[in-house]
Amino acid sequence: MARLRKPTAMLELNGSLRHNPDRARARANEPKPKGELGNPPAYFTASEKRLWRELAKMAHPGVLTCMDRWTVESICILMAKLRARAIKTQEL
Repeated sequence: MARLRKPTAMLELNGSLRHNPDRARARANEPKPKGELGNPPAYFTASEKRLWRELAKMAHPGVLTCMDRWTVESICILMAKLRARAIKTQEL
C-alpha cells in the first residue's frame, strides 16, 4: 500500500518545498478552502445544531473549513441518532 502524501502545509513548514521546488509546482493546483466551517444548516434539529457547535469547538482553529461541511453534517446527523438511541436504551 502506498504511503499517504504529506500535506502541503507541513512541507512548507519544514522547508521541503524550498529544498525541492518541483514538489511545490506539482501541488500548485491543489484545492484551497475559501472560508470557515460556518454555522450549522438551518434545517438541522436542535440536537444536531448542538453537535455541530460541539465539534467545531473541539477542532483547532482553521482545521475545519467550508470544504468539510458535508462531512461534518453527516457526522452530526449520525451522532444525534446514536445519542438518541443510547438515551432510549438507558430508559428501558
